[in-house]
Amino acid sequence: MNRFALLLGNNRGSIGVPIDIEAYRSFLTSSIGGAWKPEEILIQYDLTVETLLEILDIIKARCYDYFLFVFSGHGGIDRTLHETILELKSGEEIGESCLNSIATRQLSILDCCRDYENGEEHLQASRTPQLIKESSYDISAIRKIYESALYYAPAFHHRIYACQEGECASGSYLKGGHFSQSFLKMARTLASTSDDELVYLNDCFLRTAVSCATEEQHPDAILPRSLHQLPWAVNAKAFSLYEEICGGFLNPIWSTTNP
Repeated sequence: MNRFALLLGNNRGSIGVPIDIEAYRSFLTSSIGGAWKPEEILIQYDLTVETLLEILDIIKARCYDYFLFVFSGHGGIDRTLHETILELKSGEEIGESCLNSIATRQLSILDCCRDYENGEEHLQASRTPQLIKESSYDISAIRKIYESALYYAPAFHHRIYACQEGECASGSYLKGGHFSQSFLKMARTLASTSDDELVYLNDCFLRTAVSCATEEQHPDAILPRSLHQLPWAVNAKAFSLYEEICGGFLNPIWSTTNP
């Protein structure tokens, strides 16, 4: 299966946005995040609407099996369309509907305000994400187990929002967005403590939404009710133990001759 991620930030005078973008890049390229290759990730800041649409057209034309989009910055809500508006840079805004129908399986994570007046993000202290030392796991095997789960994940545009409609997303200039940092920390924690080989998106989001909710900010999401779910993190330690016990046996669908 082929995958691609676009990490986009509005760096309008805030150092918190690059911290979020780097945190997602670091997570994705780690064994826990699915061992994404550097060439599978594109990082951009302060784009014009025209440039973003051109990039999305190119991504769509490549027919990826999975497309991950992350936005960190300023945003608001269109009262008429009831859709989140992303402020790409000063004077450049676009609705989240531009992200529809890009790939078979999609995940959009929008860490931005969704208030009706497009106000500034509230600033508050946020927890520093737990850093887990990378071990010498078999990256090829990690990618196979991650992509095997992707193969069975529903064809659906999964959407995650740092806050509900009418709310502002909080964050810290020094530590990044409150939701994004909590979401990535939760993924690492679950991947390090669970006995399961995979951490799925729905579970990770629900746990994060409960743990990081405040009086002003309540994370929201649009996720499918499906037996199979989108993978979000890999428990590399459990996977290594499984390989050791089973003598390296891999499910046939992980063969390079299959998606």
